[in-house]
Amino acid sequence: MAPGRIPVDGLLLHAGKLVTLAGGSGPLGGRVSDAGVIEDGAVAWAGSRVAWTGASREAEAALDLAPGAFAHDAEGRCVVPGLVDAHTHLLYAGSREDEWEERLRGVTYAEIAARGEGILSTVRATREADPETLRLLATARLQRSLENGVTTVEVKSGYGLTLESEIKSLQVLARINLDGPYEVVPTFLGAHEVGPEFRGRRPDYVREVVRNWIPEVARLGLADFFDVFCEKGVFELEDSREMCEAAASHGLRVKLHADEFFALGGAGLAAELGAVSADHLICARTEDLEKMRDGGTIPVLLPGTSLLVGAPWAPASVMLDMGLPVVLATDCNPGTCPCEHLPLMGSLALGGYRMPPLTALAGVTRNAAFAVGRGDRLGRIEPGFQMDAVLLEEDSPAGLFVHMGSRPARAVWKRGRLVYQKEGTRVPESPRAGR
Repeated sequence: MAPGRIPVDGLLLHAGKLVTLAGGSGPLGGRVSDAGVIEDGAVAWAGSRVAWTGASREAEAALDLAPGAFAHDAEGRCVVPGLVDAHTHLLYAGSREDEWEERLRGVTYAEIAARGEGILSTVRATREADPETLRLLATARLQRSLENGVTTVEVKSGYGLTLESEIKSLQVLARINLDGPYEVVPTFLGAHEVGPEFRGRRPDYVREVVRNWIPEVARLGLADFFDVFCEKGVFELEDSREMCEAAASHGLRVKLHADEFFALGGAGLAAELGAVSADHLICARTEDLEKMRDGGTIPVLLPGTSLLVGAPWAPASVMLDMGLPVVLATDCNPGTCPCEHLPLMGSLALGGYRMPPLTALAGVTRNAAFAVGRGDRLGRIEPGFQMDAVLLEEDSPAGLFVHMGSRPARAVWKRGRLVYQKEGTRVPESPRAGR
């Protein structure tokens, strides 16, 4: 190896814009203007980690490629960090297509749930499905995400609502993580709804989750996070507090579905609990958002759900004016947003939230990585970070969002490995003998 050169075994050259989102620490609050762009940029990696970034013209002098290593050519297209979908429910069986017709006729989400449908209809189908069926359904959805540039996905349980079925779902997620190439962040959402066996006995259900389910899931090490659907008529503030405090006492970090349909105060509770994120926030009060800002709780917004259920847009501009680091996610689920297309959520944010493209990009990369507890190694193209990157079809990061519904990813790298190339295309590569 030549003295002073950095040893690497992978190289991507000639990105018209290499968008690194590097520098500093923590998520990026408010409206983002500096995304760390390197013109005609290059990124090199060793194993699964980024080893060097810089201008393409500097690569030969700076790097020592391993024998047989390949150099890929971005041909002037834009390269961004691998996208992170920070809120999904994509592990489920069954379909709820009939609900769409009902909602068009004016039947509300709450009315559907009150008669034992909605989430509970998915619960019945998911309970009946065997683990292999659930794995195949989930990996098909994850593959569609990957083809849109998503390299990390938070996935919640919550369609079992018995300890046995919730563990089944979380074990499926563990298997998917083991098999790869998808990186899944598992969240235990046993408090998605009151299980049908406890209908009309919410306090008993909360007690069961606290005393038995949380300790067992924590003991098995199957989840990184615990989440609650904190909502009027589902789990009220004190229910949510009790369960989240129990989860934290067993080493699970906390997330919260908050203030989606009513201004219940879930956002303020999330801040009080030290939750990593509070999600939805359509009806969040300004004073509660201020608590989130002061407490470091990250807002995760789900514009696809607002669009498809006819709900208002979350107050994203208020959050950005406060300096909050806003995250965008799909909420992929069978009832209110059956969609794996994270770039489309950015498109909706540009219009519905009046969000600038670079802010939306931070919301699906760097900020999203912090919302899933992995901001120290995901969401940026920076030495020491995981080599997760997306080669876009376009030459600008805004191209990820401005062509609504397109397939923006030409190629995707995960942990330094090329895991996807769009059908009919090939990223030019050439072998390098090493130095």
